[in-house]
Amino acid sequence: MGFTLGTGTVDTIPVGQLSYKQLTGLAENAWYNAYIKLDCGTEFSKSIGPVMFHTLWLNDLGVSGITMPTATGCDLGSSEEVTIQLTNFGQAPQTLFEFYFAVNGQPAPIPVPQDGLFTGVLGNDSTQVISFETTWDFSEPGIYHLQAWTVLDGDSQPKNDTFSTFIITAYPKPLKENFEDNSIPGSWVTTGIIFPPNAHNNPTYVLGRNLYASVPNMEMTTHRVGPIETGDTLKFDYRYVNWSAGTTATTLGTGDKLEVQVSKDCENTWQTVLTINSTNHVTSTDFATKSVVLNAYDGDAINVRFRGTWGSGDYWLDLDNINITGCPEALYLLGDVHGSLEGDSTGGIDLTVFLTEGPFEFIWTNAAGDTVSVNEDPTGLPIGTYSVSVTSPDGCTGFQTFTIGTFVAADEVEGLQKSRSARTRPPARPSWT
Repeated sequence: MGFTLGTGTVDTIPVGQLSYKQLTGLAENAWYNAYIKLDCGTEFSKSIGPVMFHTLWLNDLGVSGITMPTATGCDLGSSEEVTIQLTNFGQAPQTLFEFYFAVNGQPAPIPVPQDGLFTGVLGNDSTQVISFETTWDFSEPGIYHLQAWTVLDGDSQPKNDTFSTFIITAYPKPLKENFEDNSIPGSWVTTGIIFPPNAHNNPTYVLGRNLYASVPNMEMTTHRVGPIETGDTLKFDYRYVNWSAGTTATTLGTGDKLEVQVSKDCENTWQTVLTINSTNHVTSTDFATKSVVLNAYDGDAINVRFRGTWGSGDYWLDLDNINITGCPEALYLLGDVHGSLEGDSTGGIDLTVFLTEGPFEFIWTNAAGDTVSVNEDPTGLPIGTYSVSVTSPDGCTGFQTFTIGTFVAADEVEGLQKSRSARTRPPARPSWT
């Protein structure tokens, strides 16, 4: 790239040949310029160009996707198959290379060559889908960080060897939603609408709907949350007020009701845990708070559904401040580890506290128990093992240990450590405020 027009290598395409099929002797991973002109016999046409192209690495292989389990898998079992896409990004065909996967940083026990050895031929710019014979237990509700990668001697571009994704079978506790960001979490399903403050005498943003003869129902279903533990509680605020100003409290009649239901089997079946009707409704323009103890679902992951049913009249049904108490398991601490130069202190850890609201307190200690940092992402660390203790504002705590290895080319550290440019983040959290 950037050579002076009139210099460089000249190639002549014979009369009648429409394309020049191959340029040889080019460097790997390099940009080139070419100018094209027509030989008219006595003179040349004006040059067209530059035409720019980029050569590939000769040996460049990696995992380009994970197709199973699906990213939104719900009821996964204890022996799930992992299926990946192997792609040859380079020019040379590849064979007899190894491939692996890991879950939450734990490599799967893949026996090579019985499993994890590619014995076919993967040509340039081709992809092959392949499944591991080694399975994994995804039955515990939660979030799984799934990584798959290739191992090829002489791979020129190790940054694209690894593909990462997240399998979400349930979001961790707590669930906190008050709609103050004027939106509905993308993982929820509802026929309700967000109303801004004072839309119908509501003091804050609420989820609601005008129920009457032509619109007799409202539903809202949360994402899956869990696992639930004894003592966890579902809390929410609700009210009924007359259409349209909302300044008069609604007295429920026969057929008017709000049902709160729970599913522990991925929404296949539902159990009604609370019904609000004319016998127990709090008649007021103010919101009333209701609580449901979830002890019956200890160990389960659950969806919660609110179902409003119209019987008579014309009113607003509003919901707000929907919460499930409890702490997530270990605060879901995920870290990207960057190696240190041998004999130096150049390592670091990029920590993510997933699906829990801050601000947090961090205490990092080394193997001797000495505090080395109180920052989320410590830097300037030598090779070694480091542990972090994290505390959230509502008292939830988490603890995790990471090992910093030796820095190698392109900041690729042996095992599962990834380069900064390829840093993987968890999927976007639900709208929590």
